[in-house]
Amino acid sequence: MILAALVAFFSTAQAQGIAMSQVPSVILNEFNKQFSKARDLDWELDNDLFEVEFETQWGRKHTAFYDLTGNLVRHEEELAEGELPDAIRKSLTKDFAGYSIDEAICITEKGVKFYQLDLEALLKQDWEVVFDDEGNLKSKLAD
Repeated sequence: MILAALVAFFSTAQAQGIAMSQVPSVILNEFNKQFSKARDLDWELDNDLFEVEFETQWGRKHTAFYDLTGNLVRHEEELAEGELPDAIRKSLTKDFAGYSIDEAICITEKGVKFYQLDLEALLKQDWEVVFDDEGNLKSKLAD
């Protein structure tokens, strides 16, 4: 766990905030096509990826990652519990009874969706879990 924290720290330490004027037009054009209602944009350059954090309707948070040619390589979107697929809600009821969802994020990468959830329960271990669309648990880390 310590190694994972160090990797996360150093990988984010390399990212640097940039002005929108420093983002290549090919990336801005693709971003504007895909997220025309985005607001509160915050751009960063992390190695060869342009990362943008932004909000859409009712303050919904997103993070999108673009390569140098303007391809969207990863998109993260904050979700409400009711927006999770039924299969995931069933898995939560079965395997994590008594837990509540602190945060839910839908991640789309290379056309594949998966869901990262932070789960909390009083007097129990908190978990960060990842499910696929079918409700299969792919990862479970103590949080």
